[in-house]
Amino acid sequence: METNVLFQEAPLSQQDKRTLRFGIIGFVVVPILFGAFIFFGFSWVQGKPLFSQEIAMPEYMVIAFMSIIILFCTVMLWKKVIDFRAGIKHVYTGVLQDKRKSITRSQSSGSGRNGRSSSKTTITYYLKLNNAEFQVSAAQYSKGQVGDVIQLEQVPTSKVILNVTVIEPTKTNEEDSRFSTKYTAAFIPKIVSLNATDQQALRTAWYTKLRKAVLISIVPLFIIISLISSGLSGLLLFLFPLPIIVGWQLFSLIKWYSKYRRVLSSNNKTVTRSQVIDKFSSSSNGSRTTHYIQINEKSITVPVDVYQQLNGGDSVEVHQIPLLNLVTQTVLLPK
Repeated sequence: METNVLFQEAPLSQQDKRTLRFGIIGFVVVPILFGAFIFFGFSWVQGKPLFSQEIAMPEYMVIAFMSIIILFCTVMLWKKVIDFRAGIKHVYTGVLQDKRKSITRSQSSGSGRNGRSSSKTTITYYLKLNNAEFQVSAAQYSKGQVGDVIQLEQVPTSKVILNVTVIEPTKTNEEDSRFSTKYTAAFIPKIVSLNATDQQALRTAWYTKLRKAVLISIVPLFIIISLISSGLSGLLLFLFPLPIIVGWQLFSLIKWYSKYRRVLSSNNKTVTRSQVIDKFSSSSNGSRTTHYIQINEKSITVPVDVYQQLNGGDSVEVHQIPLLNLVTQTVLLPK
């Protein structure tokens, strides 16, 4: 998170102090409750109080784990205490330039006879202001739209975001309303023929769909073929998810290809005009970033070069193939 931007200092309000005080209490209470849970849980599993006899390897592991937790909470607690005693916050003001979501998915496998695997999804939210990114909560992320003038309040040491406030929404004066109306009001979606760009987008979408289906199916298909060729096809009764995965991918691929051929045969697409309400980007587990714009209460993906040109309030022309729910072009309309 970069915060090397201009700011103004302001005294903490009573609400700000309550927020920091709650965080301080949390970093005191959490280690105590967590330590009590581990102590009584470990004692119950062992059938004897923890540390009641000579310390063995499991006890050393508990001590090491709790030491890490206590050290982390102590550092965070001290930072919040410094902010609370200083009594100031940094106030950043500027145009909201971008919004970003970072999605992390982790898989944990259970152990033991009845062990079960579980997945966890963590979403981290960022706002870009004055060419710097700030990590915010989900509620703070949803407050502003790209193009709004916002005010962001942060304490300097622990970097806690206290408030995000919209100072001036995206321009909505009469001139901008006429500009928007010129393109969007009473505009009936048109049906037009596909052009070279649309056909290239269709081919790219088909190859992407095909590649994804192959990657998902290749391992299950290899296992199925190996079992059949080894005369162990009966084991497929216990590995029934594997044929289901392959069959579902094949069915989806055939269904998509059928629609793809129908689109090429009809040679039609729809062209609609709308206004950009908001925009944001999203990445999952550090993979390729996908860029979105929000129009008419729905989000569509756009190329990064188009994304960088668009801001809230801009009018756009969207070329879409409804049968495949595929956007082939997004064009910024001139002011």
